[in-house]
Amino acid sequence: MSHIYAVRVTAGQEYNVALIMETRAKANKLPLKSILVVDGIKGFIFVEAPSSVYVDNTIAGIRFVKGRVGGILKIEELENFIAPKPIIEEVGVNDIVEIIGGPFR
Repeated sequence: MSHIYAVRVTAGQEYNVALIMETRAKANKLPLKSILVVDGIKGFIFVEAPSSVYVDNTIAGIRFVKGRVGGILKIEELENFIAPKPIIEEVGVNDIVEIIGGPFR
């Protein structure tokens, strides 16, 4: 069974670290199921793995990694960041909207 672990990284380097982690996991044949970078959460990468040992082995020595956050995350804690928001929820009455493309431009 896989668990989700959080890894602290330098803000703005999430994608770079995720790519390095992917390369290491494939090269060392580590059983990481997924590596998740969420746009709304700066400075964190979420990794799905069977054990924290695999995450620690993957992040060891990577320059921008500050460390693994202790504990296991529940998927429910990430769902509100992962699920797409409908645009209607973000636009309210009397909001100014700029149309940049489409038939009404």
